[in-house]
Amino acid sequence: MKLLAETDKKLEFLERKLERERRARNEAERLLEKKSLELYNINLELRKINENLDQLVADRTYELQIAINQATQNAADLRLSLDRLQLVLQAANAIIWDWDVGADRFEISGKLSLPVGVQSKSIHDFRNFIEHVHEDDRSLVERTFKTQISKRESLSVQCRLLSDNDEYRWHNVIGKGIQDERLSTVRVVGAIIDIHARIENERIINRMAHYDVLTNIPNRTYFNNSFNQFLERADEEESHFALLLIDLNDFKLINDTYGHVAGDKLLAHVASQLNAQTKGYDIVARLGGDEFAVILNNLPPDMSMDDFCNRIIDACIRPIDVGGDLIQASLSIGMARYPDHGETREKLLRCADVAMYHAKSNSLQQSAFAEYNPHLDESRRRRKIMKQEIEAALIAGEFQLAFQPYIDLSRDTLRGGEALLRWNRNDNQPVNIQEIINLAEESRLILDIGRWVIFETAKFIKRLQELNIDHKIAINLSVVQFKQQDLVAIFREAIQLYGIPPECIQVEVTESLFLDDIDRAARILNSLADMGIEVSVDDFGTGYSSLRYLQRLPVKWVKIDKTFVDGLESKHENLQIVRAIIDMAHSMSQGVVAEGIETSSQRHILKTYGCDVGQGYLFSKPLFEKEYLEFIDRYGS
Repeated sequence: MKLLAETDKKLEFLERKLERERRARNEAERLLEKKSLELYNINLELRKINENLDQLVADRTYELQIAINQATQNAADLRLSLDRLQLVLQAANAIIWDWDVGADRFEISGKLSLPVGVQSKSIHDFRNFIEHVHEDDRSLVERTFKTQISKRESLSVQCRLLSDNDEYRWHNVIGKGIQDERLSTVRVVGAIIDIHARIENERIINRMAHYDVLTNIPNRTYFNNSFNQFLERADEEESHFALLLIDLNDFKLINDTYGHVAGDKLLAHVASQLNAQTKGYDIVARLGGDEFAVILNNLPPDMSMDDFCNRIIDACIRPIDVGGDLIQASLSIGMARYPDHGETREKLLRCADVAMYHAKSNSLQQSAFAEYNPHLDESRRRRKIMKQEIEAALIAGEFQLAFQPYIDLSRDTLRGGEALLRWNRNDNQPVNIQEIINLAEESRLILDIGRWVIFETAKFIKRLQELNIDHKIAINLSVVQFKQQDLVAIFREAIQLYGIPPECIQVEVTESLFLDDIDRAARILNSLADMGIEVSVDDFGTGYSSLRYLQRLPVKWVKIDKTFVDGLESKHENLQIVRAIIDMAHSMSQGVVAEGIETSSQRHILKTYGCDVGQGYLFSKPLFEKEYLEFIDRYGS
């Protein structure tokens, strides 16, 4: 029993020990399970942290890569910008400059694309820089820099800088100041841009805009601008000046005859001579075409300009050789004075223009000048009205031909007649026909009138032929008509139209016709003579009578002017002149006509001296067609 009891105690002890061990194992397993769970959770947390860390690293790595890429791109962009800047600077022919104001250190960097650049190596401070500026520009450059520093403004100034080849070139210096905290300019940086080519081009363009390309003298634009300056200065100084308008007579004819190259050379010749005759502060300009202007500055109020005008004319009318042809200018000059004739440009130009046309009308063939006076305005107004009336009369058929007979003095027979222009005005007002002809020449209406006279004369000759009257009619040719019309073609057309013999036509020309161009005169008159038309020199002895003309031209008749006939009975000198003309003409087998015979005594003297033909009121006044035919019947053809 004791043994059983001890066994039971041992068994109970073992059971309790086993229970404790089982509880301990359960507790250990519970603890182990708890710790495993904690470890698992920690593990999960660590995994999350690791994942977050990996994402953060990936994000940071990505951002870093982006930053690296951006930095690389920025560096490339910067290099490209610098390259572009350099290209821009080179394209603009610019270099960079930097002036440290406090230290007075002036640095220039970069180079120009042109082989000629600023002498930058010798520039170290601002004074060095200024020394490289052209002396005429230094004051402006220094003022510009001073203004920029004091007012903190951007600077821009154009100046000439000394270049590598020791020549000055135009540059544009631009810059911007940098200020400190006290707003004081401590540095100025900018660029120097080579603008020499642009300035030169602008100069060329400006010259083209203000100077005439052909003659190399100022044009109308320059003239107008200078004229305004002259007016302002003259008003301030109470000084006087003169305006001359100069027009080349018959310049179109020169172009048509010799070509535009010859005309251009004549214009250049006139411009050169005008320049040579004026002082440095006077102005010579070509206003356009064949019109020039001269302004004579600071003239005494009462100074005559006749000598100056004569010098201009003498210089300009000297013939020039163009391809073997000698061509000569003829000038009309009109003058106006400031302030006597006007105080504005428009008024002075108008007055000078009036005077110029007065000079032209008074001397159609030769050079002339005239100074404005108020009476010329009325004269011009009257001429304008008269010109309009002439045009209307030509259209309305108010012009007629009258014929004044030629009488053979030795035989007292009718030899022919001279066609003379008459105006049968509808208002019956008296007409000075010579004044009408002069105005028609001035306005060139004589071209239409002259053509009409030729055809009307041919028509009258045709009627004479139909009446079996063998009669010669003389036609006067105007100098203007002679120069500007193809007379040979006009006569040929009229002759063919009416079917008349050219031997029935005679042309009368004045000596002044030969003065401008005797070669042209010879060609035309020889062509007319070859057709069978006789040539007569009218008003012989009143102009530039010369045997040279009579020898070179196909002249058949010489006509003694009425002024010599008038004094035959009282002036011994007239007798000698008339006798000399008759003897000279006969020595060259030319006939002589005396016009203006009014007395039997004059007729007797002329017949005694051997004059061939007479004309004048002693025989008959000019007669219209019907009366002239009646005269032929009475006198015999």
